[in-house]
Amino acid sequence: MVVKELKCTRCGHRFEREVFEKGEAEQFILPSSPVRCPECGSTYIADVRIVRQLPRRAS
Repeated sequence: MVVKELKCTRCGHRFEREVFEKGEAEQFILPSSPVRCPECGSTYIADVRIVRQLPRRAS
């Protein structure tokens, strides 16, 4: 997992969220859902930058 700074392309709100790296949810068969803006609920989200890397889960 990584912590990313994200930006809503609908309302412009910026926020941080823990998200799976590409393929990580499938590798461990974990449920996942799209990231939503906490202000307007939109799923139109753009990555701004990776804030920090979190330790990997044990398989």
